[in-house]
Amino acid sequence: MPENRLRRGDCADLTNQDASIEQHSLIQSVILQIFPGILIGGIYFATSPLVRQMGYPSIMALVCAVIVILIPVELGYVLSHGKEKNGRFSLRGVVCYLVPKPFWQ
Repeated sequence: MPENRLRRGDCADLTNQDASIEQHSLIQSVILQIFPGILIGGIYFATSPLVRQMGYPSIMALVCAVIVILIPVELGYVLSHGKEKNGRFSLRGVVCYLVPKPFWQ
């Protein structure tokens, strides 16, 4: 069984500091942390009365907001970085640690 299924160049060598990996600025990190929560909160508070009126618990509005808003936004962000890096929408080279660990670890 091969130790590493990634091809060379898929991700940066994580043991060395690579110049191609850039650190987020403080503002970008704050935006990346807060923006999804603002989206989910806005959709939740906007749709919660409608969901309760339909007879469902208000948590259903949160579940729908996650499925309809959060997952596509976060996946779109990662895939756009893949397009930037590979020229097509892909997770290759963007999502590292794709090699599964053995069961006992």
